[in-house]
Amino acid sequence: MIYTVTFNPAIDYVVRLDRELQVGDVNRARGEDCVLGGKGINVSGVLAQLAPTLAQRTDKPVLVSMAAGVTIAALEQAAPGCPILRIMPNTACAVGAGLTLYDANALLTKPQLDAFLADPYNDSFELPDDVIEELNRTSHRHYSPGFYFGKEQAQQTPSHTYVRDWDFIGTVDSWENGVAHCTQRGKFAVGDSIEILQPDGSVVKLTPAWIENADGERVDATPHPMMQYTIPCETPLMAYSLIRMQKQ
Repeated sequence: MIYTVTFNPAIDYVVRLDRELQVGDVNRARGEDCVLGGKGINVSGVLAQLAPTLAQRTDKPVLVSMAAGVTIAALEQAAPGCPILRIMPNTACAVGAGLTLYDANALLTKPQLDAFLADPYNDSFELPDDVIEELNRTSHRHYSPGFYFGKEQAQQTPSHTYVRDWDFIGTVDSWENGVAHCTQRGKFAVGDSIEILQPDGSVVKLTPAWIENADGERVDATPHPMMQYTIPCETPLMAYSLIRMQKQ
């Protein structure tokens, strides 16, 4: 488990309207979402996704990190047995100007360090498909290399608006005997396909056959903010798991 401390987390409050925004008129909301963001949360999620892939590799590739505030100890926990090189500060390294410091763990050999310093802009790496898919499920702007390849290519994206293809619709409070106890953060209905992202990075895909409210009554959907409900799930679920659904 990777823990990061974020003193100023980002909480995006999104209100969905029943039509296009009309300036000067009454706009009625049909739903709302609070989406957690910020560097600490994103780093935790990415490291959790990378850990299984790195642990299975036999060649133990050198892990180069430019993530500000992420210590070598945290990186070693995410990638056990891997040589690690930490670059600081990340901005100077990304733009290729200014003072850049580096630190390494005990597994990084001098030939590995010399090879990196001789060609630090070598881009012969591949991000695992499951990591890319997970990043695309978060609320984000279009990804770009930023200033990595110079100012001419900096942030050339289709638009600067957020990409939100998935809705955050609830959290798992507990699980027992094939039943998940949840709290509503967005509406979904019986028959909708959902995904449950657990704190360890695993994802459970589910199409609930029924929903029961706090009184044990079967209901068709979860329309009320913060309502308590239960759904069937054979896979054990961890508390604080996030429930999400792809937008139609």
